[in-house]
Amino acid sequence: MILRISLLALMTSGCATSYDTVRETVSNAPDWYDTRKAEVMGEGYPRIGSIPALSGDDRRPDGLRQTRTAIQRAEALFRMDPRAVPPGLELAEMMQWAKTYRARLAALDEPDDFLSNDEAEALRERFNLPLAQS
Repeated sequence: MILRISLLALMTSGCATSYDTVRETVSNAPDWYDTRKAEVMGEGYPRIGSIPALSGDDRRPDGLRQTRTAIQRAEALFRMDPRAVPPGLELAEMMQWAKTYRARLAALDEPDDFLSNDEAEALRERFNLPLAQS
Protein backbone atom coordinates (compact mmCIF):
# COMPACT_ATOMS: atom_id res chain seq x y z
CA MET A 1 0.00 0.00 0.00
CA ILE A 2 2.79 2.39 0.88
CA LEU A 3 4.47 1.55 -2.41
CA ARG A 4 1.33 2.49 -4.35
CA ILE A 5 0.93 5.80 -2.51
CA SER A 6 4.57 6.73 -3.10
CA LEU A 7 4.28 5.75 -6.78
CA LEU A 8 1.15 7.89 -7.16
CA ALA A 9 2.86 10.85 -5.49
CA LEU A 10 5.88 10.47 -7.79
CA MET A 11 3.69 10.36 -10.91
CA THR A 12 1.70 13.42 -9.82
CA SER A 13 4.82 15.44 -9.12
CA GLY A 14 6.29 14.37 -12.47
CA CYS A 15 3.19 15.57 -14.35
CA ALA A 16 3.15 18.85 -12.45
CA THR A 17 6.83 19.41 -13.17
CA SER A 18 6.45 18.80 -16.89
CA TYR A 19 3.35 21.04 -17.02
CA ASP A 20 5.27 23.83 -15.30
CA THR A 21 8.16 23.36 -17.74
CA VAL A 22 5.85 23.68 -20.74
CA ARG A 23 4.15 26.75 -19.29
CA GLU A 24 7.55 28.36 -18.59
CA THR A 25 8.76 27.60 -22.12
CA VAL A 26 5.64 29.15 -23.67
CA SER A 27 5.93 32.26 -21.50
CA ASN A 28 9.60 32.68 -22.52
CA ALA A 29 8.89 32.17 -26.24
CA PRO A 30 10.37 34.63 -28.74
CA ASP A 31 8.35 37.51 -30.16
CA TRP A 32 7.46 35.73 -33.42
CA TYR A 33 5.98 32.70 -31.62
CA ASP A 34 2.44 34.07 -31.24
CA THR A 35 2.29 35.15 -34.90
CA ARG A 36 3.56 31.78 -36.12
CA LYS A 37 1.16 29.95 -33.80
CA ALA A 38 -1.77 31.92 -35.25
CA GLU A 39 -0.61 31.15 -38.81
CA VAL A 40 -0.35 27.44 -38.11
CA MET A 41 -3.81 27.41 -36.58
CA GLY A 42 -5.15 29.26 -39.65
CA GLU A 43 -5.92 32.45 -37.80
CA GLY A 44 -4.48 35.90 -37.95
CA TYR A 45 -3.48 36.07 -41.61
CA PRO A 46 -2.68 39.63 -42.62
CA ARG A 47 -5.18 41.71 -44.50
CA ILE A 48 -4.28 43.11 -47.90
CA GLY A 49 -4.43 46.60 -46.47
CA SER A 50 -1.71 45.76 -43.95
CA ILE A 51 0.84 44.81 -46.61
CA PRO A 52 3.40 47.61 -46.79
CA ALA A 53 3.53 49.52 -50.06
CA LEU A 54 6.79 49.93 -51.94
CA SER A 55 8.38 53.30 -51.61
CA GLY A 56 9.83 55.18 -54.56
CA ASP A 57 13.34 53.99 -53.66
CA ASP A 58 12.32 50.33 -53.85
CA ARG A 59 11.16 50.67 -57.46
CA ARG A 60 14.24 52.24 -59.01
CA PRO A 61 15.11 51.11 -62.56
CA ASP A 62 18.73 50.69 -61.44
CA GLY A 63 17.62 48.14 -58.86
CA LEU A 64 15.67 46.24 -61.50
CA ARG A 65 18.69 46.24 -63.84
CA GLN A 66 20.92 44.99 -61.03
CA THR A 67 18.43 42.24 -60.27
CA ARG A 68 18.23 41.24 -63.94
CA THR A 69 22.04 41.15 -64.14
CA ALA A 70 22.25 39.00 -61.01
CA ILE A 71 19.69 36.57 -62.45
CA GLN A 72 21.61 36.35 -65.72
CA ARG A 73 24.86 35.64 -63.84
CA ALA A 74 23.19 32.93 -61.78
CA GLU A 75 21.70 31.34 -64.90
CA ALA A 76 25.08 31.39 -66.67
CA LEU A 77 26.69 29.74 -63.65
CA PHE A 78 23.93 27.12 -63.64
CA ARG A 79 24.36 26.41 -67.37
CA MET A 80 28.11 25.80 -66.86
CA ASP A 81 27.25 22.67 -64.86
CA PRO A 82 27.37 19.65 -67.21
CA ARG A 83 24.18 18.27 -65.65
CA ALA A 84 22.24 21.40 -66.60
CA VAL A 85 21.38 20.37 -70.16
CA PRO A 86 18.18 21.93 -71.47
CA PRO A 87 15.50 19.26 -71.94
CA GLY A 88 15.06 19.98 -75.67
CA LEU A 89 18.69 19.21 -76.46
CA GLU A 90 18.63 16.14 -74.29
CA LEU A 91 15.56 14.82 -76.12
CA ALA A 92 17.16 15.46 -79.51
CA GLU A 93 20.27 13.59 -78.42
CA MET A 94 18.16 10.66 -77.19
CA MET A 95 16.23 10.52 -80.45
CA GLN A 96 19.48 10.56 -82.45
CA TRP A 97 20.85 7.72 -80.31
CA ALA A 98 17.66 5.69 -80.83
CA LYS A 99 17.77 6.29 -84.59
CA THR A 100 21.40 5.14 -84.76
CA TYR A 101 20.80 1.94 -82.82
CA ARG A 102 17.59 1.12 -84.70
CA ALA A 103 19.58 1.32 -87.93
CA ARG A 104 22.27 -0.96 -86.48
CA LEU A 105 19.67 -3.51 -85.35
CA ALA A 106 17.93 -3.47 -88.72
CA ALA A 107 21.26 -4.16 -90.42
CA LEU A 108 21.90 -7.27 -88.33
CA ASP A 109 21.04 -10.60 -89.88
CA GLU A 110 19.10 -13.20 -87.96
CA PRO A 111 21.41 -15.88 -86.58
CA ASP A 112 21.40 -19.25 -88.33
CA ASP A 113 20.16 -21.12 -85.25
CA PHE A 114 17.19 -18.76 -84.72
CA LEU A 115 13.77 -20.38 -85.23
CA SER A 116 11.65 -19.22 -88.12
CA ASN A 117 7.95 -18.51 -87.63
CA ASP A 118 7.01 -21.85 -89.24
CA GLU A 119 9.37 -23.78 -86.94
CA ALA A 120 8.04 -21.98 -83.88
CA GLU A 121 4.46 -22.80 -84.91
CA ALA A 122 5.39 -26.49 -85.45
CA LEU A 123 6.87 -26.66 -81.94
CA ARG A 124 3.80 -24.97 -80.47
CA GLU A 125 1.52 -27.52 -82.17
CA ARG A 126 3.68 -30.43 -81.03
CA PHE A 127 3.50 -29.43 -77.36
CA ASN A 128 -0.10 -28.19 -77.42
CA LEU A 129 -1.65 -31.14 -75.60
CA PRO A 130 -5.14 -31.17 -74.09
CA LEU A 131 -5.21 -31.00 -70.32
CA ALA A 132 -6.30 -34.07 -68.43
CA GLN A 133 -9.83 -33.88 -67.12
CA SER A 134 -10.78 -35.35 -63.82
